[in-house]
Amino acid sequence: MSSAEKSNLWKRRIEEYRVSNLTARDWCEQRQVSYSSLKYWITKFNKESVCQETQWISLQESIKATDTKPKSVITINHGDFSIDVQDEFKPETLISVLKVIGAYA
Repeated sequence: MSSAEKSNLWKRRIEEYRVSNLTARDWCEQRQVSYSSLKYWITKFNKESVCQETQWISLQESIKATDTKPKSVITINHGDFSIDVQDEFKPETLISVLKVIGAYA
């Protein structure tokens, strides 16, 4: 069985499980399917779904060219990235960015 065929088989099985109103263990027992395999494929498809649904928002902030003095900066670190927040930031922009980050954290 090819990997695409196996993937399609598990997509059908998961759909059957979800509409069955049975617990995962009961559904697996009735169909003689490994419970750990069911959980593996559900997790795999959920991760793929999150990756495919990721959407980025475009943010633009105007910078005053006349103000060249250094500003104080607060750095927010999260995982592999950081956000530098300067004195004259727009709170609504920061809130939007943090909401996006929180949705995928």
